[in-house]
Amino acid sequence: MASHALKRMEESGISPENRTVLTIGMRLQGHLEDEGQKTFENLSSPSSVAGITVRVQEMLMILEEWRFHLSIDTVFLFYPEYLSGSSYRPSTQLLLPIDTLWLREIQSRPWLSRTLPIYRMDWDDLFAALLREYLFVSLYRAVAESSASENAGRLGAMQSAEKNIGDRLEELNTLFHRERQTTITEELLDILSGFEALREKEPNSRRE
Repeated sequence: MASHALKRMEESGISPENRTVLTIGMRLQGHLEDEGQKTFENLSSPSSVAGITVRVQEMLMILEEWRFHLSIDTVFLFYPEYLSGSSYRPSTQLLLPIDTLWLREIQSRPWLSRTLPIYRMDWDDLFAALLREYLFVSLYRAVAESSASENAGRLGAMQSAEKNIGDRLEELNTLFHRERQTTITEELLDILSGFEALREKEPNSRRE
């Protein structure tokens, strides 16, 4: 994810010193700073589903501060998009400003219901409310996808380790049985050799 984010930021043409970066998780922050990209702030990863909402609200407050105090109006969102099993792919979303092509694509979709929505709010207030919901949903999805990808990766690693342990135990059991069989065979050969030696000495003993 760090490599993906750095590549996309370089492609944007914004110099590293003019980038304001917010990270979720200490590992990502460490990877970015190792590559020379300073971070504005780092938030810890949510430990549960319930913690995602709290973390997203913190992110929204930080974005609000960026817009009004730092005059930042372009925000990219980088996150691991969960696919299946333990696989994911790095994904990029232009969070702000709103993608006009996306809005036009939504506008061109046919309305599936026979009932048209009505609203009583002023258009500016309604659009601001919809924008806040859009930001919340986008950030929530990104954090949820990231958590799902991380947990799936951990589960995959545990399953792989469990399989390796099972394979190793099977190998050791096979080796143990082989060594045990070899030991038993050697002991039987020793007994037979002793028995044969005694048989060879028995006639001589009788002659004497």
